[in-house]
Amino acid sequence: MAARPAHPRPQPPADPTGADESSTTLHPDAVAWSDLDASFAVGLRLPEVARRFIDADDGTDDFAFWAFADQSWACVQVTEGTTVHRVLQHGQRRLWEEIEAAYRWWEDLGRPTTDRFGVAVTPDRQYVYLDSPDNPIRR
Repeated sequence: MAARPAHPRPQPPADPTGADESSTTLHPDAVAWSDLDASFAVGLRLPEVARRFIDADDGTDDFAFWAFADQSWACVQVTEGTTVHRVLQHGQRRLWEEIEAAYRWWEDLGRPTTDRFGVAVTPDRQYVYLDSPDNPIRR
């Protein structure tokens, strides 16, 4: 069996100067770590987005959540004990906004669990659906 080619793991920029700054109350753990159903649904909506957590390594629970796609990136900086998190974004895509929208889409669907999703394969295409092949997931 042939091995899949390895893709280099995206690296945060050395200097985030010039990034657009905003804030969010949505904790990155909710979309990419602590709720596997949410992480799965967000991944369905944004399959090309790579995600990465980087700890602060200073003895706190602080960390940075990074998202990468194309030449765009987003960083959510989480500081222990806060509920509002700093967001930095750079590039043509607003990746954190896309992730938040995918998360809200999942919530609006009633927070479906992974077992409610399926894959359909026809002679013309293959696609993911929710509950029934008649209900395809569209981005």
